[in-house]
Amino acid sequence: MESHSSQKKHMMTTLTPYRHPTTLSEVHALIAARESESLHLEFKASEALVRGKLDEISKDISAFANSDGGVIIYGIVENDHCAESVDEGLSNEDRNHKEWIENKIQSNVAPKLLGLRITEIALSESRFIYAVSVPASDRGPHQDRHTHRYYKRHNFKCAPMEDYEIRDVRNRQIALPPLISVRIDIVQGQLLQFCVENVGTYSATDVEFQFSERLKWEHGEPKPLSRGIKTLPPKRLLSFFYGVGVWLGTDKIVQDFSVEVSYFHQGEGKRLTETFHMDLQSLLGTLQESTALEQHAKRLEDALGKTTKTLDRIAHYLSGIENIANPSGMAISHSSLRGLAAIYNGDQTGWPLYEPSQCSWQVFQEVLEIDTNLATKLYQFFTWPNQEQKLKAIDGANEELLAKLQRHFRISPDVLD
Repeated sequence: MESHSSQKKHMMTTLTPYRHPTTLSEVHALIAARESESLHLEFKASEALVRGKLDEISKDISAFANSDGGVIIYGIVENDHCAESVDEGLSNEDRNHKEWIENKIQSNVAPKLLGLRITEIALSESRFIYAVSVPASDRGPHQDRHTHRYYKRHNFKCAPMEDYEIRDVRNRQIALPPLISVRIDIVQGQLLQFCVENVGTYSATDVEFQFSERLKWEHGEPKPLSRGIKTLPPKRLLSFFYGVGVWLGTDKIVQDFSVEVSYFHQGEGKRLTETFHMDLQSLLGTLQESTALEQHAKRLEDALGKTTKTLDRIAHYLSGIENIANPSGMAISHSSLRGLAAIYNGDQTGWPLYEPSQCSWQVFQEVLEIDTNLATKLYQFFTWPNQEQKLKAIDGANEELLAKLQRHFRISPDVLD
């Protein structure tokens, strides 16, 4: 009966340098071959798992993680470092030893080990021996909390690490840059986007997400986050609408959560797990409302800027109209001429309509003369369309607003009825 640690879906997986036995026949094959202990293999009696020798467990396991990984088999009698026989094992009547071993290791090794594998091998219906393996860690060095020391494998046993060896283990992380970045971005002034990006130069495959608590999504949880991502190529960015600044401080969104991301690193050939903590309260300062005077000054500044840009565009268009009568033909588009003619004749319906799916929330606010909250709702509606939702269902979408929308934007009849 084989079982992995509770980190099965979100752990770093790599092959240990020595085969991890999973059956009693594989253990007997080791004994028949008089297999010897080595840098990657160690034999322990089952008694090593009972009271009185518990401190050795975390020390032995952390030594393998700080070195090159390996396997410890609890239940083999050794003679001169060679496998000699299987002992009587441990009874599982009074304790689930597999879970107990894992808890003992994880609570006494810091930082926590990823990729820990524990296999329970049956000798009979009630007695078992155990194989425990751990890969070389890229999150080390790992400390044994009982002795507050760092250990390595040396000459069939654990030995304290020298200072330079501890630094070398720390430098393993430099050679293994992470691929996935998870963050909350602020776009268009107040929109909160949940972003997942591959910031590396290798593909990340089998990407899975686990949240500390269930998040609230305006349009339902995005499928890439709930089902996982099969492949995320280098430099690929995925963004999902999460909320708006005015929601901070309310119960419309979860504002303090962690997300654990597990993925296979194609460049290193290993599965990695990283945890990102999101504290949206820290964004409050960047989204605070300005004072009335500041807002008024900003509106004046924006108005002057728009006026300047408008004059520049008119000058540009007029320079093109100069060539209309020339033999070479028109210098501006036919649609622009139609729009200018419509304005000249006072016919606003002749001006080309806006495409709503291409507009920012500021466009809706300016054209329709509405507040920020309603403009954001319209932006969400057209940017992330929901086939079942209609415009009329939006809070604040009265008949006057719908008429304005149809006057200035290209609106499909399907979203009205």
